[in-house]
Amino acid sequence: MRPENLQAIYRLSPVQEGMLFHALSEPESGLYVRQLVAELHGELDRERMQAAWALLVERHAVLRTSFHWVELAHPVQVVARQVRLPWEEQDWRHLGADEQRRAMAELLAA
Repeated sequence: MRPENLQAIYRLSPVQEGMLFHALSEPESGLYVRQLVAELHGELDRERMQAAWALLVERHAVLRTSFHWVELAHPVQVVARQVRLPWEEQDWRHLGADEQRRAMAELLAA
């Protein structure tokens, strides 16, 4: 991260350090992973959807926060001033219902 994009650096709380330890020691457990899936109906205005998510990330620092621990005495959380959201679209309309469910399950598992 470029220094000019650095907003803050914080040491992790003891609870956060414990969560990080468990997540790193058992990465396949998914213990601290939460996923939200929403089914949208009707036409989607992609530009507005992207703009809404970008605004949400801009307004809430926690969504611009990353955790760092490699080669550090103590793990820290780093807050960026700005982040660019990766945006990926997948059109599964050509798939049948069962194939869509399978594709969604694979995506979530990944």
